[in-house]
Amino acid sequence: MNAEIGIDIGSARTKVACGDRVWHGPSGADVAALLREVVLRDCGVRPDGVTAVVAVPDGWTTPGADGTWTEVVEHTSQGVALTRLLVERAGFGSVRLVPASQCVVAAHGEASGCVLVCDVGASAVTAAVYACEATTSRLLDSETAASEVRESLRRAAGIDQAGLAAFDEHRCVAAERAVAVLERARTHERYLGTPVYLPGVTAEVVLAALRPLATLAAAVVARVLERVGDPVAHVLLTGGNVLGPVEDAVREAVPAPVRVLAPDQAARGAWRIAAGRATALDGYPHELGIGVRRIVGGLLESTTVPVGGRAPVTVEVESDHSGLVPVRVRIDRQGPWREAGQTEPVRVPRGTYHVTALGRRGGLGAVLLRPAGAGADIVLPLGAEAGPAIDGTT
Repeated sequence: MNAEIGIDIGSARTKVACGDRVWHGPSGADVAALLREVVLRDCGVRPDGVTAVVAVPDGWTTPGADGTWTEVVEHTSQGVALTRLLVERAGFGSVRLVPASQCVVAAHGEASGCVLVCDVGASAVTAAVYACEATTSRLLDSETAASEVRESLRRAAGIDQAGLAAFDEHRCVAAERAVAVLERARTHERYLGTPVYLPGVTAEVVLAALRPLATLAAAVVARVLERVGDPVAHVLLTGGNVLGPVEDAVREAVPAPVRVLAPDQAARGAWRIAAGRATALDGYPHELGIGVRRIVGGLLESTTVPVGGRAPVTVEVESDHSGLVPVRVRIDRQGPWREAGQTEPVRVPRGTYHVTALGRRGGLGAVLLRPAGAGADIVLPLGAEAGPAIDGTT
């Protein structure tokens, strides 16, 4: 018997979705054994007959500080290790890894335009913007920042590291109570001393831990929106720490409707991708290039050199340049080179530059010129659509 499942392995809790059902429980050290047991017991299928889509941390898709186009997440070192674990030890028949925020988009259903996902988890805050068309999504940009809220609450509760898993379980069980108590405490001072999780963890203590998290969430969302530039149609807010001031801060940071989703959305969306009900595109679909002149066989030729994220292309600018830079694009990596829609002139001083494609932009992205010596980086934002085809020698 074959089946599709969606998996979200969080730092505090693991969720497994199979159809309309979602199992959730504490994340254990032996994740392979845990998942194998859940699939057999709760989904009623053998792991070797399973097609699994796993929601993985968004940070895996942005290994470079300069924002170069990211690899397919299965090809990163973390992705290779997790895939091997789930195939060899858990025994799954097929495994695909997808960023957690993209799984949240898939769970949301049909959407068009740009969608922002803000996931406020136990140990990190992620904001990501996706270009969506019906049930298909593609990452435009993402940002992840580590959060201290889990550690702050652990210290406030007087829990040592050995008891952290049990405390996480308690917080999950008390989630509805936490929402109700914190809502009252924010408007009625007499509720500040009410216990939320344990006797020592009152509403006042929890709100104090959440305020820095709210500031962090708003900052991460603002940075992503500024880089993408394109207007966002709506925001999907999820995670186990979307409480009180955190939700308010995200609503204030983005001028678009905000929908708060349950923390199991990544697992549900992963199942939809596994079942073929949603499509998650991998990475940047096009190919960027830069027009250069070079010596080949003793002859000078004009050509377009592809620009990739892994190995920068080195070019020499022989004299100061002011104006447009010959950046080109091949749509879906097929067909002719086309003008990449650059509209703003730029000044490029004489010198040697390493050229890479940038993934932290909407539309067709951007190109980064990084001086080999001293000097500031030059970013060339590209347009939303490709221009006319060129013959490569212009």
